[in-house]
Amino acid sequence: MGAATQNAKPYANSKATSRFATVRVLVFSTILLILGGITVVSLAIPRAMQDAALEAALQGNLEIINQVKLMRGYYTQNVVARALQTNTLKPSMNHHGKSDEIPLPATLVKDLSALMAKRDTNLSLVSPYPWPHRADRKMDEFETEAWSAFQVDPDMVFTRHEFKNGQRVLRVAVADRLTTKTCVDCHNTDPLSVKRDWVLGDVRAVFEATRVIDTYFASADRRSRMIIIALIIGAVLSIAVLLFFTILIERRTRAKEKADEQAYFLAEHDGLTGLTNRAHLCASMDLAFQDINAPQPAALMLIDLDKFKQVNDNFGHGAGDITLIEAAKRMRDFAGPNDLLARLGGDEFAILCMDSASAKAMHTLGEQLCARMAEPIEANGARFTIGASIGIARFREDGGNTTDLLLAADLALYSAKGNGRGKACLFNPEMNAAVLHRRALEADMLGALARDEFILHYQPIVSLRTGQIIKIEALLRWNHPVRGMISPAEFIPIAEDNGLIVPIGAWVARTATKAATTIDPSITVAINLSPVQIGHDTLLGMLEDALEFSGLPAHRLEVEITESLMMQNDGKTLSRLEGVRKLGIKTSLDDFGTGYSCLSYLQNYPVNCVKIDRSFVQQLGQTESSRSIIRAIIALANALDMDTVAEGVETELQLKELHKLGCGNVQGYLLGRPKPIEALGLIVQQAA
Repeated sequence: MGAATQNAKPYANSKATSRFATVRVLVFSTILLILGGITVVSLAIPRAMQDAALEAALQGNLEIINQVKLMRGYYTQNVVARALQTNTLKPSMNHHGKSDEIPLPATLVKDLSALMAKRDTNLSLVSPYPWPHRADRKMDEFETEAWSAFQVDPDMVFTRHEFKNGQRVLRVAVADRLTTKTCVDCHNTDPLSVKRDWVLGDVRAVFEATRVIDTYFASADRRSRMIIIALIIGAVLSIAVLLFFTILIERRTRAKEKADEQAYFLAEHDGLTGLTNRAHLCASMDLAFQDINAPQPAALMLIDLDKFKQVNDNFGHGAGDITLIEAAKRMRDFAGPNDLLARLGGDEFAILCMDSASAKAMHTLGEQLCARMAEPIEANGARFTIGASIGIARFREDGGNTTDLLLAADLALYSAKGNGRGKACLFNPEMNAAVLHRRALEADMLGALARDEFILHYQPIVSLRTGQIIKIEALLRWNHPVRGMISPAEFIPIAEDNGLIVPIGAWVARTATKAATTIDPSITVAINLSPVQIGHDTLLGMLEDALEFSGLPAHRLEVEITESLMMQNDGKTLSRLEGVRKLGIKTSLDDFGTGYSCLSYLQNYPVNCVKIDRSFVQQLGQTESSRSIIRAIIALANALDMDTVAEGVETELQLKELHKLGCGNVQGYLLGRPKPIEALGLIVQQAA
């Protein structure tokens, strides 16, 4: 199968994306409106401020004209009129330097204009009539137009904005009308008057005030800039606040969505390995069973890691997590691109195989995965192997619904574990009976210890040099009240799986050491330790308790461990065996020769004896290779100052060959079958 990637369910929230898009459009539309408004206002404000400046200048000019008119009227009625009545002073155009002359009203305006010119303001009275005192003042285009306009509407205000001598000026003109009877009489009687029919209200001239208004426009420009700058700052701040809150809200919303997505992901996935969980796997299988148009799986593989508990016990849960992650990675690399991987919990995994394949092909794939999972793993500086057992059930053929398919795969897994682990098994209907039998044994075992159903048989180990029994091995038996005597090969794996091996092992140690106190003190008793016991923290305490309970000297107790356990070569196992040695208890290596070719671990572990596996002994006299292997093992043991025991000796020929090869001790049916302690004839005293 090719490399696979775990297809994660897409979590893109289209509704949220659409909502964010709408919000962004509204926000950017608002920003554009603000920027557009600022642009329009920035263009309109200078014009408005200039118009306001012109209006202010206009009102100023009108105010000046009105004030001058008021002064001239007062002057005409109270000064000129009195002077004419009393004949004391004479109104004159050339009054300067003459004590008996005063200025004419028009001359007064001219004099005031001369004074006001110092403040960039000019006053003038002009008319088309040839008044002698205005002979040097000709009407220009503006004044001519104003005169014509006043003939139509004497109450209007005529204005123009223009430049003179490089300066901006505002010219304001109003009609100069006869407003008093004194003025009317004066104009009608004056010999220089152009006509004699003047009446109140007649327009006699154009009264103009001209002012430089550069300061007005400069002030307007300053105000415009200040207003525009203030508006821009306000707009920038508004946009910044708008963007800030938009980003803040979006981030918080996205954070919430991400948290929701993570929660949804964790609801269907395993947080440690990233694989889907049991709920997601079952939902996928339900869909496949209910909808034939959905992708149809080929088979379901249930995978259980072997010896995973030992990893946690020996190296800690951190190493256990690394092991689970590595196992998941290997499964991903192994699985097909369409396969669904799941972690069901603990050290149990599943692969829903989507590619069609025959039962034989699925079994081959399962065996290949077992081989891959058996490769060494490194975690926290330690190197170890775990392996895996796999149960395979074919879709629809072995189960017509999710529950039945899971049960079928589980039964196949149960069979794989019961047949020695590290292998793959296809489901077949006969497994139901085998599993029911195993589960019944497991249920009966829960109370077997309390009911004293376990017994010990002892098999002698004989010295080839003396022919005497030097050691007896305690072998556990289960005397079931209904099933009779049950083989250890059948119930020990169950006890290891459910953890009962620990209390059972403690019972074995107490019983065997107590029995050893009743036989010849030169004889040692050996008990077998399960890998589960070696990995359990109570091991040393259990052995100390057994010795204290029985009173047996520690040097008369020997523990047997399997070579496969030694191959783990981890610090925790070494520490436990060192603790056993410090108690004075000897260690024997069982089934020696069936492990890996590298034997360097013998130098690292405190081993006193190696037991040559029966598979080599049974070939003696038949194959030369078995002689060579046994000779090499004996030579290695002698070099390391270790005793040797050949197991499974059943014939005289085997016994003679072992004697020739220099083996130290032998064990087998030829020398004695396992029996109760009383049947061995070794009891010399009753236990206290």
